[in-house]
Amino acid sequence: MHRDSVLNSLAKIGLAEEALQCGTHISRDHESYKQLIREGKELTPVFSNCSGKHSGMLATAVHLKEDVAGYREIHHPVQQRILDVIKDICEVPKNEIKLSVDGCGAPVHQVPLNQMALGYARLAKPAGEHASALELIRNAMIKHPEMVGGKNRFDTDLMNILNGRIVSKAGAEAVQCIGLVEEGIGISIKVEDGGERAVSVAAMEVLKQLGLVNEQINQTLKDYAHAPVFNARNDRIGVIKPNFILEK
Repeated sequence: MHRDSVLNSLAKIGLAEEALQCGTHISRDHESYKQLIREGKELTPVFSNCSGKHSGMLATAVHLKEDVAGYREIHHPVQQRILDVIKDICEVPKNEIKLSVDGCGAPVHQVPLNQMALGYARLAKPAGEHASALELIRNAMIKHPEMVGGKNRFDTDLMNILNGRIVSKAGAEAVQCIGLVEEGIGISIKVEDGGERAVSVAAMEVLKQLGLVNEQINQTLKDYAHAPVFNARNDRIGVIKPNFILEK
C-alpha cells in the first residue's frame, strides 16, 4: 500500500525510485519482507518508512523546477521552505531550530516540546497563513490513517476509533504528537530514554486525563493503554502502566 503510493507519486512527477535518497531498511510488514526474500529480490529505497516524505520533497522540487539531486541537503530550497514553515507554525525563530541528520538522510529539526504541541494544535484546528495547507494535511490524515501509521499501529488505530476528532503521528526516538480537532489543543510527548514501548501508554493516559477517551475506548485500545510485555517464548510476563498526573 505505502510502496505503491510512493511509486505512483514518483511516476506522476516523472521520476524513478532511484531518485529517492532515503536509504532502506526491513519493512515493518514482515510478511512482505519474507515475500521479497522468497522472490529473491533486494530491499530498495521504497521500503524505507521515510520514502513517502522523500517523494513529497522531490515533488515540490520538480513542481518548482529545482534541482532534484540535492533535495535533502539543508541548503536546498526544499529544506529551507520546510524550515520556514516550522518557524511559522511552531513559532520558533529560524536560528533557534536545532538541526541534525535523520536516519533517512534528510534534516531533522529540534524544537521545544511546547512549541511542537503548538504546531499540532494548529494542524488540528488551522488558522492563519498556512491554514489551507494544514487543513488539507489534517483531512488526509483523518481520512487515511493507515497511510500515517500502517496496520496495527497506534496512530492508525487511535485515529480510526476517534473518527475525525484527532490527528496523531509518532516520531523517532519515542516522540508522539497529537492534535485535538474540536478543541484546537496540541499534545507532544517525548520519552526521555527513547524507549518506544512507553509512548502509547503515556499518550493514552494523557487523553484519558483530558477526558477524551472513555472506558469503552480505553478498553478497545487496552494494549496501547497498558502495553503488555512478552518474553522470548511469547509469554506475557508483565505490563507497562502509566504513573503520572497532569499538572493544571
